[in-house]
Amino acid sequence: MSLELKANGGTLGIDDFGRQRMRIDDLLNRWIVPLESGHDYYSLNSGRRIRMPFQQVVAFATNLEPRDLVDERLVRWYFFAALTFMLVSMLGGILVALQLVHWNPLHGLEIFSPGRWRMVHPNAIAYGSGCVPLGAMIRAGFGLNLLGILVVVGYVWFIAF
Repeated sequence: MSLELKANGGTLGIDDFGRQRMRIDDLLNRWIVPLESGHDYYSLNSGRRIRMPFQQVVAFATNLEPRDLVDERLVRWYFFAALTFMLVSMLGGILVALQLVHWNPLHGLEIFSPGRWRMVHPNAIAYGSGCVPLGAMIRAGFGLNLLGILVVVGYVWFIAF
């Protein structure tokens, strides 16, 4: 049984990372998709492939320099992308807040109307953080829409009768 399966639902600790027989790039590239998707495919001796959950936190311990482990340019681009998401979400929040107090600095521009910017702020924060996958956001949004429909129907029902 592989180490990944034994660590499922828990923590997989890699001690002395960077000193194994496999290159660092190969190991990280092997795990990047399963860590994001939450599942991995294993090949059996019979040739059959089975899908297994890949739900664990991977913890690396090493005494190597960080610049030897990761591509600094990639980390810089990831930082700038996160910074851009943060600035867009803050701008969206400020625009919506100004429009709520009836002071719209961009009055007359339809693209910046409250209905269009209302969801930019929370979505940019949730999606930009990387903590909430897009599928989970869609499911939660659908569930909240159904809940909102039930609340409105119940409220109208209560007032009408």
